[in-house]
Amino acid sequence: MKSVTFEGEATGDGECFCWKVDFETFKTIERHWENEIQYRQICNIDSGLSKNEGVYDNFFIYPNQVISHLTDQYKKKYKITVTLEEI
Repeated sequence: MKSVTFEGEATGDGECFCWKVDFETFKTIERHWENEIQYRQICNIDSGLSKNEGVYDNFFIYPNQVISHLTDQYKKKYKITVTLEEI
């Protein structure tokens, strides 16, 4: 297991990189996950697909979602620790 710790503040568009996650993980991080499902369903209908086709596939978590999940104070400086463990 490897870790790195640094200080920084949220900046940019929050989409410099992302993590592909399952739907259950997405729901724990994204406060408005229902809006994402509804958006995907509307896009399917507009494209002539069935309402739920692929709707629960391919979810991504971006750094800005993690920060807003952990705190409501977006423009503060934080100590960040990232720990990676291969599973």
